[in-house]
Amino acid sequence: MARIADLGSFKVTGSISDAQLNYLHNGMPAIIAINETEIRGSIINVYPAVENGIVTFDIQLNERNHKLLRPNLKVEVFLVTALAVMWCG
Repeated sequence: MARIADLGSFKVTGSISDAQLNYLHNGMPAIIAINETEIRGSIINVYPAVENGIVTFDIQLNERNHKLLRPNLKVEVFLVTALAVMWCG
């Protein structure tokens, strides 16, 4: 049996402490940092299992075939927990 991967389309699997689980939800914006480049996306799946105090989630990228992406690449993930709205009038 073999598994064929589509190398033209990537997603990111992230993990976070279960203490932060209340902040984590589907649709939440995320920023992936690769060197000096940021790729935006959003959480599409939060796995219900907690293992060793860690929760795992998947991020769908807006640009799934960015030239810097490759299999098993370790990246920094920043989750956007709040947005500020400023009114200028």
